[in-house]
Amino acid sequence: MSSYEKLLILADDRGLQVFENVDFNSPINGLIVDDNIALSNKLNRESEKLCVLAEEIAHSFVNDGNIIDDPYEENKAHRYAIDLIISVRDVIQAVIELREEATISTVADRLGVTERFLKESLELYSKRFIGKAKFGKYSVSFNPLHVWIEEEN
Repeated sequence: MSSYEKLLILADDRGLQVFENVDFNSPINGLIVDDNIALSNKLNRESEKLCVLAEEIAHSFVNDGNIIDDPYEENKAHRYAIDLIISVRDVIQAVIELREEATISTVADRLGVTERFLKESLELYSKRFIGKAKFGKYSVSFNPLHVWIEEEN
């Protein structure tokens, strides 16, 4: 089951109805109104749908009412969306699996997200972990993205 399919199940579990391929008369890619989520017909790849759906579901968790012109509330939902679909451990695992082929593009593909979403995730993690983090025997720096095995002392 894909990450997108898992999010569709999460939406359903929260009582949210998802409508795909909606023709918006604006540049927005997604919108949540009450218990209805609309995804734009401009979203061609599953990775695009995944990222937009995660953010709209996140709004149902962290926001109330119309927050379209509220950057703080939008950012709060965006951070929640990142946590819904990408963990630091996921990033580390993708880099380890890809080895020398690990780039923003290949890691995003491996994780099933857009490059933009991955970059925004790495920026968030860089702030959250002050540049780098250690998980088990692995350490990761977020800018630039790099994973290495920590030497034991």
